[in-house]
Amino acid sequence: MTVAAFTIAACSSGSSSSSSPGSGSSSSSAALTASAPGITPTQITIGSHQPLTGPAAPGYSEIAPASAAYFAYVNANGGVYGRKIVYKYLNDAYNPTTTASVVRQLVLQDSVYAMFDGLGTPTQSRPGASAGTTRRRTRRRSAGSWTTSGRGRSSAST
Repeated sequence: MTVAAFTIAACSSGSSSSSSPGSGSSSSSAALTASAPGITPTQITIGSHQPLTGPAAPGYSEIAPASAAYFAYVNANGGVYGRKIVYKYLNDAYNPTTTASVVRQLVLQDSVYAMFDGLGTPTQSRPGASAGTTRRRTRRRSAGSWTTSGRGRSSAST
């Protein structure tokens, strides 16, 4: 799952630890350290823009609450390497101008580590919608194919 890919990358320990030969595990005393905006030793903050109102809301307003329920499940089961996922989502009303504004807020004010699962071809393709300052990890259906995006790479499959 996409969430696992970026959270595992985000959660690597900033301190080194050693393993004794044959032990198969690293020292449990090595503390996790924050390594990027939106990541602390206890949490990972991710953000999303969703059409909670507007023309796309009738078919898609349940995406963010469903994602929040999944992250609540992950958190209830120990989080990701002990870190809780904080999922912040804002209403973009499926309006590209609003999307750019809420993404800027999430990135620049809320300091999210990554944008997750934003919805919509017009909202995703608006210049400035990614705010240019955060990682984008998403799996979305757009223009007839599934696209996986991250760090400037895309691959499409049907």
